[in-house]
Amino acid sequence: GQWELTTTTKGDTRVVKFCADANTLSIANGDARTGQDALSRIHTKTRCKVAAFKVEGSTVSYTLNCPDTTVRFTETYHGDRYEGVGVVLNAKTASEEIGSTYKARRLGACP
Repeated sequence: GQWELTTTTKGDTRVVKFCADANTLSIANGDARTGQDALSRIHTKTRCKVAAFKVEGSTVSYTLNCPDTTVRFTETYHGDRYEGVGVVLNAKTASEEIGSTYKARRLGACP
């Protein structure tokens, strides 16, 4: 389905629309192994490795270890909407953290 994602980082808000396929949806709709496998497939081209993938009820948390950054996410799902927090740590300095909050809602079928 089509989703609208609103992300706020350092006071700057951006809104994007995207279509989520079955693989993307399995990140939240499956068990921890299914979710981690789906996320790993999505990040094959980014050279980011998925670590510490965890599902607790409707909350999914995971870490992406990328060449220059480490990103930690926590997302809570509510059927046709979700919200979350992402924290980026610069791998070279290991000190600068940038936090983002985001929320998404399902708009309907993809165009």
